Amino acid sequence: EAEGPSVGNINEGLKFVVTFGIENGCGQFLKLGESATENNTVIKVLAKFEGCICTAIYSEFKKEFIFKKAVPGTYRLQFDKGDGSYLIREIIIQ
Repeated sequence: EAEGPSVGNINEGLKFVVTFGIENGCGQFLKLGESATENNTVIKVLAKFEGCICTAIYSEFKKEFIFKKAVPGTYRLQFDKGDGSYLIREIIIQ
C-alpha cells in the first residue's frame, strides 16, 4: 500500500506512507530503494535477512517516502509489490 497526494507543487516534498510486510522473523527493514528515469520512479522495499532459525511471523511496517521534483509535469511512481507487479500512482507537479 502507498498512500499520498496526487497533486503537488514544484520543490515541495510530497509524503507517501508505504505499508509492506516481511514474511519471517529473520527479516528486517533496510531501506526504500529508488531508481528514476525522466518521469518514472520505481520504489522498492529492501530488507535484510539474518539468522538460520527463522520464525514464521509476518511483520507489517510503515515507512515514509518523500517525492520532490523541481520541474512541473506528470510523474509516475511505481511501488514494487515484490511479486513482479507494481502499485502505480500518477502525480501532477504544478
